[in-house]
Amino acid sequence: MSLNMPIQINPAKKTPGKVVFVSMPTKGSVLPTNIAIGHVYDHVYKDLAKLTENYPDHTFVAPLIQGYCLLSFMKGMEPNWEQWADHCRRLVERSDEVWVLLYDGWSKPTYAMDATYNTSQGVRGELEHAAKHRIPVSFVDPSGI
Repeated sequence: MSLNMPIQINPAKKTPGKVVFVSMPTKGSVLPTNIAIGHVYDHVYKDLAKLTENYPDHTFVAPLIQGYCLLSFMKGMEPNWEQWADHCRRLVERSDEVWVLLYDGWSKPTYAMDATYNTSQGVRGELEHAAKHRIPVSFVDPSGI
């Protein structure tokens, strides 16, 4: 009995969507006091749910949200760029695109190699890393999702 079988190609099957790194500015001083109550990011959860509904073939990765959920279980980790930078950079490199949600803390969205980005240290670091790896960036107004 042979295990060699012809490969079946299903032309009706969709091409997988993109992996999208979702970046957003945050006010770090608010997070430590509000992580425990679990409501700090409800508006972000709702927006990520809308993105998932509107783009069902895409996979959205939001390290700000996913990472902060883990903080209370990780010794010595704080909600700051210095501790999460490598993790975020690895995810950016594995993503097809970066989408920046323009929440409070963002002004004058521009995307250029020499831009100051006018945002948090984390978003700025993620955008610089995306530019370095030539990963497309889009700026998304959450009210339009």
